Amino acid sequence: MPREFELKLHLPARHAPGFRHEPLLVSLARGPVRRQRLRAIYFDSADRRLSAAGIACRVRKAGRRWYQTIKLPQGIVSANVHEEIERAVAGPALELSRAEIVRLERATEGTVDPASLSPVFETRVERTIWPLRLIETDIELVYDRGRILVGGRSERISEVEIELQTGRGGRVFELALSLFLAHYTSWWVA
Repeated sequence: MPREFELKLHLPARHAPGFRHEPLLVSLARGPVRRQRLRAIYFDSADRRLSAAGIACRVRKAGRRWYQTIKLPQGIVSANVHEEIERAVAGPALELSRAEIVRLERATEGTVDPASLSPVFETRVERTIWPLRLIETDIELVYDRGRILVGGRSERISEVEIELQTGRGGRVFELALSLFLAHYTSWWVA
C-alpha cells in the first residue's frame, strides 16, 4: 500500500493572495500550478471509533469521478504518515470491501459494521497544487481554500499541505520551516 507523508499548516485566508506568489515556491517549481475543485465526505461511527484510532475514511469527488480513501496511521509522531488505500467508487457513499473492513477492524482493534458508518462532515475546497523540487526531493505543496460543513454549520478552511512525493522526508520540514520563517506571524501548525 502507498504511504503518505505530509505536514499541514494553517494559512489565514487574508494571507493567501501573497502566498500564491511566494518567491520560494516560484523558485522551486518543477511544473505548472494546477487547480481543482474537490468535495469530500468523511465517515465514522457514532462513537467515533475510526477517528479515535487515527483513521480517516472518506469519499471525494474530483472532476466527475468519486474516490474512496482510507488513511491508516503509521505511528510516526513528527508528521502525518499514513498508509493510504484509494480506489474509484460509484458515488458519495462508502463501498467497503471485505479486505478493507478487516483492515479497519485491525486498526481499531474491534468490529466495524459498515452500516454503522455515516457522514460526519463534508469539505468543499478549491485546491491549488504546486509541484516542487528541493535538493533531489519532489514535494507537492497544496493550498486548500473552502468550507467545512457540519450539521448545518459552516467554517472556513485555509490550509497548506506539504506532501513528500519522492526523496528525503526531512525536506518537507525544511520547506515548512522556510515558509514559516517567511510568514511566522501568521502561520501555525494545524
